[in-house]
Amino acid sequence: MRILTSLIILSLNILSSLKAQKVAFFENVEFDSSTSIVCFPSKSNPEQYSFVINTQADFNQLKRDWVFDKKEFGKKPDNSLAIYIVKNKVGEWIGTIYPGISKITTVHGSYIFDTTLLALLAKKHPFHCQIKRETFKNRKEYVSQYNKVINEKNYLFSFGPGKWDGTFQIIVPSTDSTNTPVSAMNVLESKFSTFTNSESYSLRYVLNEDNRDYKKSFKITVDCIQSVYENYNDPIFEKVEWKPEPIFMTSFWKK
Repeated sequence: MRILTSLIILSLNILSSLKAQKVAFFENVEFDSSTSIVCFPSKSNPEQYSFVINTQADFNQLKRDWVFDKKEFGKKPDNSLAIYIVKNKVGEWIGTIYPGISKITTVHGSYIFDTTLLALLAKKHPFHCQIKRETFKNRKEYVSQYNKVINEKNYLFSFGPGKWDGTFQIIVPSTDSTNTPVSAMNVLESKFSTFTNSESYSLRYVLNEDNRDYKKSFKITVDCIQSVYENYNDPIFEKVEWKPEPIFMTSFWKK
């Protein structure tokens, strides 16, 4: 009897563990009249798998259907479909589907995905979009264009440039007070504080060939808005050439 009881408890624990692996994909997603769920492919994937969910009823059904088993996978293939939640013309990535290996991923993990769901959704809720890619001379030009397109009827959402305008390096000579990358960055932070704030830049030390083999100085990389580069001038801790990041916008439009 004791053995039987132990086996029952073990079986219940296994069933409980298996049940715990089930994950509701849209469990924490809030849906209202300004919300859409869109799924669109990478360049290597056929467009017929795209779909859009616009109504509360359809979303509730999607929420019930998309409950997956957790499972880790190996290397991800190139062909994929991105899933975004769009609220008030702002898109947020929530997952990626890899149809070739029946997988869906989020920031929390990887799950088994039934690819037949794609064909059904694409047939019932087809999503046809136009993708526009634009580049700009500066961030001001980008902001001006963005403010125009968000008022267009068919505009859905867009990706914009990153937080920083570009990067440059500062050469910090190695001394008793700057004999480690951390101490070198601490000195630079002190200098930056005289003309900007910490939200305008980020410092990092890259252990590349220059830094690994040359011990007389440290090359600290600065990611920042352009005014930080322009306003930084020091006769000892010299700055190296500015490398701008491309200012771009990739926008998605309903056809």
